[in-house]
Amino acid sequence: MPMTIQKGSTGDDVVQCQLDLTKHGYPCTADGIFGAGTEAQVKAFQTASDLTADGIVGSQTWEALDAPAPSDDDDDDDEDTDELSEDTDDPTTWDGPPDRPWSDFLPLLGPAMTATYQLSGAQMPEFPPGVTFLPDKYLGEATTNCTMFTSYFCGNGFGGPFTLDQWNEWQVAKGADESVYKGYGPWAVGQWGVGEVMPKGAVPKDGVYLIQSFTTWPKGHSWLVLDYDEATGKILTLESNTSGTGLNGVGFGDLGPIRSTNAHDWKDRVTMTWTSRTKNYSQIYMARLAINHQSVLDWIADQ
Repeated sequence: MPMTIQKGSTGDDVVQCQLDLTKHGYPCTADGIFGAGTEAQVKAFQTASDLTADGIVGSQTWEALDAPAPSDDDDDDDEDTDELSEDTDDPTTWDGPPDRPWSDFLPLLGPAMTATYQLSGAQMPEFPPGVTFLPDKYLGEATTNCTMFTSYFCGNGFGGPFTLDQWNEWQVAKGADESVYKGYGPWAVGQWGVGEVMPKGAVPKDGVYLIQSFTTWPKGHSWLVLDYDEATGKILTLESNTSGTGLNGVGFGDLGPIRSTNAHDWKDRVTMTWTSRTKNYSQIYMARLAINHQSVLDWIADQ
């Protein structure tokens, strides 16, 4: 039996854990480093396996990981997949892991709280799995921007792993041909099997949504919607935006940076609606993330 491992562990046992997680439909980069992304996937696997979701891989979790994946036992289910491949033409539905609790993502907000907005050369506190192609100058907590924040938050929260193509699409890389982009960040989470890419004209109700929107390509924004008030159309966003929006870092739209504000009474204080926020966008791409919405609402109520 391999040794007990947890966040911070390295070595062959971590590689084996990452390979086993991927086998069971919780994809990880097999790099031998037990970071936040691997921890999130372990917790999701433990929850689905009726184990204590503590992120620690001990004897019970190893035993569950060593078991055959469900698809290995049923050849009749070959047409059903737990994650979408890069060749999928239309990732509008998925049959991936169950919705994650918001508590899996909250540790990622702490390091982002003090960052200020910087359009070019922004950083992220930790590279998501698969991101081995960025120089270390992009690693840090001092600055951030919209795409760096959402890719850091979703990539580490779900464990990715990013391919270079997915990273370029999410970041709207300079020099890339617009025609090769299928759905930017929302398409990538669909490919990971942790997001449902929504049809054109959808409204972000009853869930947590990743949005990538454009005024005129490639000028756009990457952001999250945490809640939608159906009665008024108001939205609570989590995003990184400029000082002109009142954020100058990561925060709630219309409220302020997360380091200095709260959101429990957001419906009374926010004036922004889905319609007003998106009326000037020429393109909107959106995916509902596999995050338990009630756990987000409970967290908002305590802010």
